[in-house]
Amino acid sequence: EACQDAGNIAAAIHRLFKETFNIEGRIVVVGASVGIALADDPAIDAVELVRQADLAMYRAKDLGRGRTVLYETTFDEDHADLHQLESDLREAIAADDLAVAFQPLVDAKTSQWLGVEALARWVNKRTGESVSPETFIPIAERSGLIELLGLQILRKALTESNNWPGLKISVNVSPAQFRNPAFPEHVSRIIAETGADARTLTLEVTEGFFVRNPERAQRIVKALKALGVSISLDDFGSGFSSIGYLRQFDFDRLKIDRSFISALDNEANAPSVIQATVALANAFNIPVTAEGIEREEQAIILRLSGCDEFQGFLFGRPMAASEINKILRRSVDEAVSAA
Repeated sequence: EACQDAGNIAAAIHRLFKETFNIEGRIVVVGASVGIALADDPAIDAVELVRQADLAMYRAKDLGRGRTVLYETTFDEDHADLHQLESDLREAIAADDLAVAFQPLVDAKTSQWLGVEALARWVNKRTGESVSPETFIPIAERSGLIELLGLQILRKALTESNNWPGLKISVNVSPAQFRNPAFPEHVSRIIAETGADARTLTLEVTEGFFVRNPERAQRIVKALKALGVSISLDDFGSGFSSIGYLRQFDFDRLKIDRSFISALDNEANAPSVIQATVALANAFNIPVTAEGIEREEQAIILRLSGCDEFQGFLFGRPMAASEINKILRRSVDEAVSAA
């Protein structure tokens, strides 16, 4: 009965936050994550009960927000593992141990390399195991480590890019980094210290930040573009996807979410959705990158839809900088031999 009562209260909270709020003329959407803990054991005090509910609430957030989760004892084990992983990550960042892999970005028509995207990689020295970015990036964001981690990746990526004249370099930026008013200054300093050409750098930012903080985002975008840096809207279609901010922000490129590409394999209307998305971007003179391409059939549809740039396993997996160097050297040698 207590569980039912708590569930009813949680449902009421979710219904409340389905309504939008009008604050000084701006429509604000607020999500809620609810954690529930029940005192089955009379020995459990209020402090412990709140701690359990807090763990359940964070589990609800991890599952995608807007959810209700009931506390389970396994959450404590998971929490301990995450705490250890956070400690390991903190040590790795302090030692500058994270590496960068690079995945090719190619011309949609010719498959010629146009650039590479820098991707953070981490091998945990304590365990010797590779940790997925889907695991350690959220940990870095929650623990406040993401700014330092992001700047380390940017520095390493730009340092390597100096060896690849003619190729652009794309680097992901966390919303937590983008929220920092000093972020453009950090980028400017790293560009100067590495001697990289700012015009070859594209920073990829997900759409959520632009929706929640339009004025601040506009100031930061303007400051970054003044450096010569390009701004790409990443994962378009995965969240809010508003025409308004395509008009409001001067994006240099739009990257459609990989879920659109995977949908080509099993959804009849997927090609039409992609065509409409590309047409929308083209209406604002924004070129479009499609990522997550694994099969030639997908590439054909995306090419016909108007995407001008491709990324995915079909064209190359993420690889070390040394492998990029080998491929580029081989390409030069072949060109010289042909001449």
